[in-house]
Amino acid sequence: MWNFVYEIHTDAAGPVIMKSRARISQSTDEDWENIPVSLLTSTPTGGNVPELEPVYLSFRKPARPSAKNALMGRNMMAMSAPMMAMMDSGNDAAMALEETVEMERIETEDAEVFSEETTTEYTLPGKKTIPSGTKGVMADLKAYELAAEYELLAVPKKDVHVYLAAKLKTKDLPSDIKGTAGVYLNGVYAGETAIAPDLTKETLKIPLGKAEGLQASRTEKKRRTSDALLKNQRTTEYVYELKLTNNRSTEATVVIQDQVPYSQEKTIIVEMKNNDQAEAADNGILTWKCAIGPKETKVLNLVVMDHYLMIILDAY
Repeated sequence: MWNFVYEIHTDAAGPVIMKSRARISQSTDEDWENIPVSLLTSTPTGGNVPELEPVYLSFRKPARPSAKNALMGRNMMAMSAPMMAMMDSGNDAAMALEETVEMERIETEDAEVFSEETTTEYTLPGKKTIPSGTKGVMADLKAYELAAEYELLAVPKKDVHVYLAAKLKTKDLPSDIKGTAGVYLNGVYAGETAIAPDLTKETLKIPLGKAEGLQASRTEKKRRTSDALLKNQRTTEYVYELKLTNNRSTEATVVIQDQVPYSQEKTIIVEMKNNDQAEAADNGILTWKCAIGPKETKVLNLVVMDHYLMIILDAY
């Protein structure tokens, strides 16, 4: 048997190398020595063409499950969840990633790829040896070099840490890589990420881990609601302070994101007087790009006059 394993390699400066590999194993009790190897994406049994069955609509009173049946249902879900997880290809890929480091590497050159309507064949160059009864061996199939931009990103409303991420253009992503990929930064395993390109977005962000020596915080400094109603309105004022700290010995540029409520009701008006020169999107997301020197702390404010963000609510 074999399955895909994906890896992303970067040094956080140059291009991203995206690799597809094959995890190959066999348990015939006989070592396969010096054999030609071709890998197919289809199975010999083929597949059944799906058919639609009629869907009927009717009214009925749902039966209320007894306590015993409800308990049995929960137990069945508890037992079936692991089996469902084993059936999921994403979990297969994740399990394969955990064992990747322990596998023997048998190929460093690209495989020859031949695609037909229902299958793709990967032919490994030369002859290979695949021992029996092991965790398997890893074979390289294809490597892609993709241009990347790197940024330090902080969302202090959610997390105090600053994260390093690589930005790839969606149009540059290879169409044959979809699933869970292991991420390696300077050769060191940094975690996993899902490669599922959203064609409606221009870029895909690949998380590379927490950035050392940088921290961002968000503090509510004041909240005040007016007692008097003016024109049947009640006003609440919020004061937030965003603080970015650089404990590094070098300068850094950090993208900070926050948000203001996005009203979908005419009776709720959100008024932002001053956002400390943030770039504001239509959905309420605020973005700052801050250059911060070594051993420096910067403070950002959502302000109205004395750093206020005003939210006006109708009284009920």
